[in-house]
Amino acid sequence: PVFIALENMKYTKKRGEFVSDDSLVSEALDVLEREKSPVFLYLMTVQNHYPFEAGRYDNYDNAIKVSSTKLNEKENGILESYANGVLDSDRALRRLVEYIKKNSAKPTLILFLGDHLPSLEGDQIYDKLGYKLDDNNLSRYAVDGVLWSNYPVKLRNNAEYQMCYLPMKVLQWARQPMPAYFRFLEKLSQDYSALHAEGIYDSNFNKVSASDFFSSENARTIRYLIYDLMFGKAYSMRSYKGLTPAR
Repeated sequence: PVFIALENMKYTKKRGEFVSDDSLVSEALDVLEREKSPVFLYLMTVQNHYPFEAGRYDNYDNAIKVSSTKLNEKENGILESYANGVLDSDRALRRLVEYIKKNSAKPTLILFLGDHLPSLEGDQIYDKLGYKLDDNNLSRYAVDGVLWSNYPVKLRNNAEYQMCYLPMKVLQWARQPMPAYFRFLEKLSQDYSALHAEGIYDSNFNKVSASDFFSSENARTIRYLIYDLMFGKAYSMRSYKGLTPAR
């Protein structure tokens, strides 16, 4: 595994205050050109991150213009900066996909998503535009994602995937062996639709008390697995056929 920090990046052109998504894609393409064996890339973008101050993209051509009578001038500017950042992210993703289409016949899977909705003056802009955030349903953590591959992947229409289960799903979609840790996540996903700091929900999306969950056998197994990964010998990352919870 190789970690490339900002100070080690070759491409660091900014859009606004932060390094652009396009620069990060350039960094990724260098890795793909260099590596001959299969490679896993986890790209953490920062260009379109909070704060979305008004005027971030005023100096760029073809910028999106946002105007709503429900918002004041500052709020329109904040939303406009966010919209233009999303446009740049979309363009960077397209560039990556087009490169794969043109240059690689290797089976390739790309998953593109964020981890939560953006803070737009807190919730103020959402409220003024009539977009209600219901924390009881974790709505601020419900985000759309894009999955692209150059081979068939079976997906359920309008499927929802909880963030903590996504690594397991990526292995399935990539048709890779499933180590014991991810086999356990697969089993856990059948009993719990969401495991989150804001709430734990069963398969029917009924809220489960934290005390009930953390006193369960599942929670004990999670503790053992995390200990194994952080301080042990990572036995749970080996490709066992099954998993017997530790005692």
